[in-house]
Amino acid sequence: MKNALKILGFFSGLILIGALLVIGFIFGLSKITPYKYEVPKPIYRPGTVWKFSASFFNPSNELLSVDTLLATIHDERIMMQQNKMTWEIQGKPNTKMPTGIIENQLRLCLHPPTFNFRYQRFTQFSAYPEIHFPIAPNKNWEGKIRLQSLATKETGQALDYTSKIINIDTLDEKTKNVSIIGQLEAPRGLNTNLITYKDRVGFTRVEYVLANEEKLILELVSRRNL
Repeated sequence: MKNALKILGFFSGLILIGALLVIGFIFGLSKITPYKYEVPKPIYRPGTVWKFSASFFNPSNELLSVDTLLATIHDERIMMQQNKMTWEIQGKPNTKMPTGIIENQLRLCLHPPTFNFRYQRFTQFSAYPEIHFPIAPNKNWEGKIRLQSLATKETGQALDYTSKIINIDTLDEKTKNVSIIGQLEAPRGLNTNLITYKDRVGFTRVEYVLANEEKLILELVSRRNL
């Protein structure tokens, strides 16, 4: 029995080491693989920095605190699957975290910041800021959120969400403001986010509302080139 356990442990160790080597190889290769252009003129192009305000509200809609967030788009890939962006809280460089962005002919999707549990309880239990093309009234889609480390005891679990375009305001011949609602049934109830997307500008506002009416509002402040 002991020999069998030793053999099992040996092969489990080999599998773990192999998996780590593969992940390390993919991560290293991503660092030298440039941004992949999947649309001729991406909104979130490499070398741009996006500033957002992040406002937290209690269930009585009282403002608790405000952070300034910076989202930087890099000229590289992340895990070879997505283009790379990093989020950080302005003035706190130790919060910088890498994540991904998808921008192609079919959809635009940002992975929101997940600095700590304060943010994760909103962004890891709600639909992604996402829009599917072509834009059309009442268009809807589905997606999955896989809970990451530090989320809760549900880490690793995949949660389904649904999103729907609920309004389109035509500002001019080429510009639309699109309102999207996303819903996800989280362990503590139904979480909702209200997303505003503007043509050629990107996501300008994401309002996360938890089942207990707490809110996190991400609002675009500015965009600049590096």
